[in-house]
Amino acid sequence: MYEHVQMLANLYRRAPANFVTVRDAYSRHYARRLARGIRSPKQAGALAAALARIETARSESDLIAAVAGIDDAG
Repeated sequence: MYEHVQMLANLYRRAPANFVTVRDAYSRHYARRLARGIRSPKQAGALAAALARIETARSESDLIAAVAGIDDAG
């Protein structure tokens, strides 16, 4: 989680327009994890919900909360 936050903070400082790039990268990453299907139904549901939150995130704080939700889901 710490590394995720650091990456977002560094990108934000360098160029605010990179938010969409970061959001898309997280979306692709977690979509691939979900597609692997090696999770329990409960974990898959939590991952799907967090993925939806990532895809609709409009700010850095929304994105960080969504990624934290995935990390909390296990």
